[in-house]
Amino acid sequence: QDVGAQAIYTVTSLNPGQTYYFAVKAYDPNRKIESPYSNQVSVTLPIVDARPAPPKDVRVY
Repeated sequence: QDVGAQAIYTVTSLNPGQTYYFAVKAYDPNRKIESPYSNQVSVTLPIVDARPAPPKDVRVY
């Protein structure tokens, strides 16, 4: 995806537990040249346990 002159791009709609692979390249539209792709990096998103913690210090009378 072309992000223009941005140095930072946020990838959204990723799923927990999935592995994603990324590589980037630079492009100079004035000179119409581009770099080769960078080395590929990968990240696996953790699966977050959304269950609440059990109650503490509960007293029953």
